[in-house]
Amino acid sequence: MERMAYIGHLTASLSHEIRNPLSSVKMNLQILGKNKAFAGNDKRRLAISEREIHRLETILQQLVINLLLNALDSVADGGKIIITTAARHWMQVTGRLAL
Repeated sequence: MERMAYIGHLTASLSHEIRNPLSSVKMNLQILGKNKAFAGNDKRRLAISEREIHRLETILQQLVINLLLNALDSVADGGKIIITTAARHWMQVTGRLAL
């Protein structure tokens, strides 16, 4: 069980570290896409880049979902898995959220 917790933590950390720069790139591509100076092939390249970022986001989401499903499969009958967000964890640690 400890190993699954480690794998879950590692996956969540990697997902977070990959998703942050992807979000930044996506946002900047969307801003560039609104620029009237981009047309033709440049506009098409921006659209392709946005689609590929969306594809990467979907892959990351599926990775996390598969990890959760695998974790559920590995828990013995009567066991439990606790899923929490970083914000919720921070609130618990700082005493801003009662258990």
